[in-house]
Amino acid sequence: TDCNLTFLWANHPSTRQFSFNKEIIDWEEHLKWFSKKIESPFCYYLVLEMKSNLVGSIRFDILDKIATISYLVAPDYHGLGIGNILFRKGLIALEKKFTMNELDTIQGFVFKDNIPSVKTFERYNFKQQINQDTFLFTKQFTKND
Repeated sequence: TDCNLTFLWANHPSTRQFSFNKEIIDWEEHLKWFSKKIESPFCYYLVLEMKSNLVGSIRFDILDKIATISYLVAPDYHGLGIGNILFRKGLIALEKKFTMNELDTIQGFVFKDNIPSVKTFERYNFKQQINQDTFLFTKQFTKND
């Protein structure tokens, strides 16, 4: 079910607008990608459910002690603050799952014109670096005991 729904979300025009790959995603390609992600020990993939509705997903791809964030809000829930909730809950889950020995940094890449995502990273005190038409946001991984 999550695979089907995330396929629809990923191919929505508002999602493609802020994706690094603007092309429509093929179903078979998505199925392979999704299976690879949820089976990978280097990917922590979560789906947010609110009132029995799936409203977004957040993923942390982990390489060399760096967790790279990728998240999306279901198109029907844009503009309702779901991105902030998804981001916050994702960071809390990441902190619970991983240790300081496993992660050093959390990062995310955002197009400069994706103002809601820029504001979300800023809200959580990520440092901003400019990369041509994108921002690279970084933050040290910490655990609150």
